[in-house]
Amino acid sequence: MVVTHSPQVASLGVHHFLVKKKLLNNITSIDVVKIDGHDKTNEIARMLSGKQITNEAIEAAKKLIES
Repeated sequence: MVVTHSPQVASLGVHHFLVKKKLLNNITSIDVVKIDGHDKTNEIARMLSGKQITNEAIEAAKKLIES
């Protein structure tokens, strides 16, 4: 298992999980969700471009995943 903030590294994985940290009533917890397909592409695009996912980032994510 690899935990990374690098889209280049993440794109090489076979199985992908999105980990989100949240704070509710002063209690920190995490959600872990298995992602694939369109969600995987969008998450790698978000890693490339930030919250505002651009068409260019989506295309770049697709290229990373395919390579």
